[in-house]
Amino acid sequence: MVRKTRGFISRWRVALLITVLSFGQAGVGLRADEGLLPEARRERGTVRWYTALNVNGSKPLADAFEKKYPFLKVAINRLSNERIMNRIFAEAKSAAPQFDVTSFAYLPLLAEKGLLALYQSPQTKAYLEGFFDPKGHWTTMYSNLIVLGYNTRQVSAAAVPKDWPDLLDPHWNDKIGMDPEVGIWYGAMLHYMGKERGEKFFRSLSQQKIQWRRGHSLLAQLMTAGEFPLALVYAFNISQLQQSGAPVKWVTSAKPIVATTSGIGISAKTDAPASSKLFIDFALSLEGQKVITETGRFSARKDLQTISDLKTYAVPDAVVLNLEKYLQEFTQLFRPK
Repeated sequence: MVRKTRGFISRWRVALLITVLSFGQAGVGLRADEGLLPEARRERGTVRWYTALNVNGSKPLADAFEKKYPFLKVAINRLSNERIMNRIFAEAKSAAPQFDVTSFAYLPLLAEKGLLALYQSPQTKAYLEGFFDPKGHWTTMYSNLIVLGYNTRQVSAAAVPKDWPDLLDPHWNDKIGMDPEVGIWYGAMLHYMGKERGEKFFRSLSQQKIQWRRGHSLLAQLMTAGEFPLALVYAFNISQLQQSGAPVKWVTSAKPIVATTSGIGISAKTDAPASSKLFIDFALSLEGQKVITETGRFSARKDLQTISDLKTYAVPDAVVLNLEKYLQEFTQLFRPK
């Protein structure tokens, strides 16, 4: 009886120890910022952020962060993807750091050049596969979903294309609007479909007499006005138009829905690493991502997936790193005018 009792007590102690450790680890995950706070308070008090996110998304996110951490301020420098990349490359030649955190579409290029520090936020585990760098340089802060939008006054529910191959129907000849610089979508679709199937699809699509217009926002507006019934646009373009009562929707059943990976990462030269990590953790958190999704952008957090059976496909690094090649291929095939 004594041996049985001792065995029971021993097992009980082990179980208790495992439970305590589990709660301890969970606590670390929930309060990961506590280890960063003392160091962040000793830093300069400003996070310098280069971002391609428009002011409707970047300003509310910065305001929410500053409210949570009143001793820190966010200095926003908002530029286009190309201008951020060119500026960071130019500044890389300087000894003094110019930015702490950046978020835009071409972070794999910065990582390849050694311009990003290694930091995998504790929040990364909440994200879908493909939306973060496995090496730990960046995690997708937001995505633009490249979708097929349509004018509901011109396209009946029964006639809506359900998937990309449906665009090859002769009925859609001369009725599809596209931006001539969609190399990133073209490259991602080729990777997803495979070379043979993908090239066959795009050769056929190039025969559909595409309506070329520059800018996804303009395409969405012209589609709303009835200039063409279908257009390749961003999902947030459609969301914004719907808020104003426009007769537009986008096709959720197409496979895949290519998602740009506008990642967030830390400068390899930052002199405010703790403050930068706090900002990244907040931007990727459920609280921060809810601010982002209010702008119509897509969040790759698993707990923010709102459309069932949506097949998103993150743009592979191989496409980002060879974007010029894919854009040239697309231009040669489609010859947009």
